[in-house]
Amino acid sequence: MLETRYNSIAFLDDIIRHDFWESKEFVYGLINEPIRQGTGLPITGSARLHSNDWIELGFDKEVFLSIIKSLEKNWIDCYNRIPDAAADLLIKALRTSTVYIGYEMPLWLTNILTSNHFTYIDVRLSPIRFCRDLYFAVNSNSEYIKQRLSSFEVPYDFLRIEATQIKASIAHLRA
Repeated sequence: MLETRYNSIAFLDDIIRHDFWESKEFVYGLINEPIRQGTGLPITGSARLHSNDWIELGFDKEVFLSIIKSLEKNWIDCYNRIPDAAADLLIKALRTSTVYIGYEMPLWLTNILTSNHFTYIDVRLSPIRFCRDLYFAVNSNSEYIKQRLSSFEVPYDFLRIEATQIKASIAHLRA
């Protein structure tokens, strides 16, 4: 269970980057139900999706994106930092009692969340793609959450065993 100071979870990702949206939806779909069951907390969809929850909080995605576009900035230009006016729009819609989960959160987003005392969990597909299971690399700005997640860490020796099994299978197929 999460610390008692949290009463909701929301997906929040790089609203500026349009590439790989299907990957984000895949990850959110994959982790949504286990997180809901494990925490018992409601989960708000991404701000990218015109979610009524985000609209009720006063976040207007179109205004946010128009600020980025008016400065002739694109995703790459904004990876590290976004204009203050855009950041302010997002900050006003965030809730301190919410944990924000994002897929491949950019530096601008993690910096805004951390500097304004919002908790996040950044989820990425692990670069280890040869195993039988799909692994995630997870980071957070909350020491409590990091500590809780560390119990799910896959030991290095297990990955070596997986790699050895695949190597043996390939050798067997070649024989």
